[in-house]
Amino acid sequence: MSKSNFCVLPWVHLSAETDGTFRACCLYQGKIERDDGKTHISEGVTVGDVWNSKNMQSLRTKFLNNERPDECRYCWDLEDGGMKSKRINDLDRFYAPEHSYEVVSEENPIYFDLKLGSICNLKCRICTYENSIKWAKDAKALKLADEDTIDYYLANSRWAEDYPEFWADLLQYVDNVVQIDFAGGDPLLIKEHYRFLKLLTEQADVSDIAIHYNTNGTILPSDEILHEVWTKFKRVEIMLSIDALGKKFEYQRHGSKWQTVESNIMRFREFDNIVLQVCHTVNILNVLDICEFVLWAEDNNLEIYFNMLYHPSHYNIKNLPLAAKQVLIERIEKMYNAHQFKYESAKRSLNEIREYVNTPGLSQELIAFNDITHNLDEFRNEDFASTFPELKEYIYGETKHNT
Repeated sequence: MSKSNFCVLPWVHLSAETDGTFRACCLYQGKIERDDGKTHISEGVTVGDVWNSKNMQSLRTKFLNNERPDECRYCWDLEDGGMKSKRINDLDRFYAPEHSYEVVSEENPIYFDLKLGSICNLKCRICTYENSIKWAKDAKALKLADEDTIDYYLANSRWAEDYPEFWADLLQYVDNVVQIDFAGGDPLLIKEHYRFLKLLTEQADVSDIAIHYNTNGTILPSDEILHEVWTKFKRVEIMLSIDALGKKFEYQRHGSKWQTVESNIMRFREFDNIVLQVCHTVNILNVLDICEFVLWAEDNNLEIYFNMLYHPSHYNIKNLPLAAKQVLIERIEKMYNAHQFKYESAKRSLNEIREYVNTPGLSQELIAFNDITHNLDEFRNEDFASTFPELKEYIYGETKHNT
């Protein structure tokens, strides 16, 4: 079997989304339907319903035929731009040459990615109404999307607490599970998942299960969870979503306080079984400062996972003005050639970002960036120009040139 386009995830993984539907993975563009066309947990859709659905079987068939499914275009875009995609990362983690990969999988999922609704205490610039209830309210007030669509996500924002039968269904699969990812919204705000973890530790040996969180760094779980529940798992990975430092962090993640994040990092470090990492979502607002951020992370012994932003597309770094791209490339090349990196992954990722930023962008996306930034600044009483003076010069100069 050729592996040039093969993805292992449809044989090992399932993703539950913020609205209570399923996808093949967090980047998959589409919903996995039950064979009767239903998609939502409220309709009784279960893990088993989607695992061997015609949707999932069709996806497996495409990969066995070495095709590039269009629903997986985010990974193809990254790979075509010279970067390492989720497909490749998970192929390295989960692919077993001795395994018989069939269209109908007799195996159960071993890896779940659970986005537990859109309950969140922040409304980050790079986020969307699908992923933050506070963002949804802003989007509705500013008429940034169809009102019915926003209302749909608001109505399903608490699906993880509204449908406890999902957790009972999930318990059937834990014997084979090796990893569960929790995201949101912010998963540390979802009480139902804490109850699930406690029940899981009471009913099963979880010493071979790793749990992983994507969290914004402003929230700490209770001492009971920290001392009595998390300590029973093989490993607890805390992926802190940190996209900038100080005021630039607070601007990008509205409602946050940088000092709180620094304090919480120190608290998490008190536990030997907690592995701290940083997820740095690479976007227009932060990419010019990326070398400075690498130095901060190294000083704090934090390995960075660089997550390339695709949506909202006006924040994708492909759409930077050419002059800004040239400055970025020069900064990365200087650091790449002269700096002694603490983590080889950061060096590799910087090189990939340097390659990716050369992918052609769209000038209309910069115009959209300018318009949305202006509207949000007025609505939230913030100021892009004073927070990002260097980037302001590139953005404003380019958008004026194109209007």
